[in-house]
Amino acid sequence: MSRGCVLADAVVNTARIAVAKPDPRVYLIAAERVGAPAHRCLFIEDAAANVTAAREVGMPALHY
Repeated sequence: MSRGCVLADAVVNTARIAVAKPDPRVYLIAAERVGAPAHRCLFIEDAAANVTAAREVGMPALHY
């Protein structure tokens, strides 16, 4: 039986963790959930403030 396509290793729903972007904790929680340090993750976002916040915790980030 096929497992199908996995789109993400983890999902961080800010409503469930009661912390919203651009709070730095969001990016650190996301990295923790995938079991990687922030500098080994890539954050992709359309809001410049959130890209800046991710970069401030050491996460590479792409603004599109």
